[in-house]
Amino acid sequence: MKNRGALFILISAFFYGTYGIWSRLMSQSFGEFSQAWTRGLMLLILVLVLNFKLKFFKPIAKKDWPWFIAIALAGGLNQAPYFIGFKYLSIGTATMLFYAALVAGGYIIGKLVFNEKITVTKLISLILALCGMAAIYHFTLQPGQFIPAALTIMAGLMGATAAVMPKKLSGEYPEFQIMAGYFAVMVIVNGAIGFILHL
Repeated sequence: MKNRGALFILISAFFYGTYGIWSRLMSQSFGEFSQAWTRGLMLLILVLVLNFKLKFFKPIAKKDWPWFIAIALAGGLNQAPYFIGFKYLSIGTATMLFYAALVAGGYIIGKLVFNEKITVTKLISLILALCGMAAIYHFTLQPGQFIPAALTIMAGLMGATAAVMPKKLSGEYPEFQIMAGYFAVMVIVNGAIGFILHL
């Protein structure tokens, strides 16, 4: 069973890692916000259909609403900046900036929200991880690319928030219910911005 779990993690990591390539390929066909709300809509419909069949949504306790909202905003608003990074930066640069921010953000949120201890071992691991990413990905940044770079880092930090904060709700609510929150934000916010800006 453990081997199956590791296999599923490798498969999901592979598909997640190809996001930059797909973003670059479709960057001429989709606007920054239209790809986000379209993606969110498909995923939200899928979750709602599953819930209609399986009835796994639970009533949200009043004390948990702030966590749901924070997770929904972080997970729902990081798609457009992430897409912009891959559209205007090299794939290697965008990938490195995003994952570096994602990893560092995980440490920061773990400390701020869960009061996790950042030990010397964890700091060395973080430094080695960042150095490893720098060695793997070809990093180039032109003067006109600072805004896309900053947006990519912001997307990574929001991604870390959406990945780490659900620990506050784990065991209380199904993962699909938590994810439905940021799929809804992806549709509503990105849809509205895309409609206003025609992107």
